[in-house]
Amino acid sequence: MNATAYVVAVEGSPIGLVLPIVGAFLWIVAARAATGSIGPNRWAGLRTRATMASPEAWVAGNRAAKAGIQTAAVIIGVTGVAVGVLVPTTDLLPLILLVGIPLMFGALVRAYILGNRAAQNVNLASSLNEK
Repeated sequence: MNATAYVVAVEGSPIGLVLPIVGAFLWIVAARAATGSIGPNRWAGLRTRATMASPEAWVAGNRAAKAGIQTAAVIIGVTGVAVGVLVPTTDLLPLILLVGIPLMFGALVRAYILGNRAAQNVNLASSLNEK
């Protein structure tokens, strides 16, 4: 499917265009936060008490969460494309969202758990080194 056909397919459904953009944004933020090029802040990256404790914890937490966040980003994008392509011709919107949204949340919850745990480990190691 070329770009023109995709834009025509999503005309009736803005979610089909918005979700892939959100997915791409999430992918980029996850990659940049995992390298530390996006440092601790109030807006982007995995922001927990543990990840915000230090720049080292931030990078460790976001690096551990990166795969899960990027998985969620792909799921969001694919869900959006599916909505844009299939919904104008079928009544599959509820099914697509019923599958896509829980998969996305599952990936994000897993990313949160892994990232927060990694940041907590960095913070624990740091506090033990200070003693």
